[in-house]
Amino acid sequence: MAADIVESEEGSQETPQEAHVPEEKAEPPRELLSDALRKDASHPVFGKDFKPTLCLELGGDADVRSLLEQAALKTNPVCFLTRLEASETLKGTQPVLSDRIQCFLPRLLNKVDVLVLSPESNDKNNQILPFISRLLAPKGRYYLLLSADDKPVELCRQMGKKGLVSREVISKQIARGGTFSVFCFTHKK
Repeated sequence: MAADIVESEEGSQETPQEAHVPEEKAEPPRELLSDALRKDASHPVFGKDFKPTLCLELGGDADVRSLLEQAALKTNPVCFLTRLEASETLKGTQPVLSDRIQCFLPRLLNKVDVLVLSPESNDKNNQILPFISRLLAPKGRYYLLLSADDKPVELCRQMGKKGLVSREVISKQIARGGTFSVFCFTHKK
């Protein structure tokens, strides 16, 4: 499992198009999760006082831009400028290769502001579920893309037992893949 860490501040900006991924070949579930991250950035539940400093994306494909990076670049001009500066100094997102989340636990307990499981890694969800509530900061968010086959009601109930509440951020019928929804999980207040 790979993880990308992205730091961000507030703002908005259009995301540059990815030259290596033609628009018509973009994977619909991945795009839906990216749309949900952008939509939720301005959700009134979190308001202007939510300024994530530690974002963790689990999974993903090394050939595809990080979902968190996409969302940050689209919604945050400071992040866009920081990315340009980072690329000039050879710094940027920090991929970490690991097949388990345990290596992060001691350092990241209650510190992750935004946690995303990329669609390519949904099969890993059961491995990380026990750790979600311990990783999330008090105002942290966990984003997860689910299909009807993933039994979202059952999963939301299970997360509720771990002290997390859920809400559906976005849902979309995808012609060749059924209905997908992105859920956001946060600590109960």
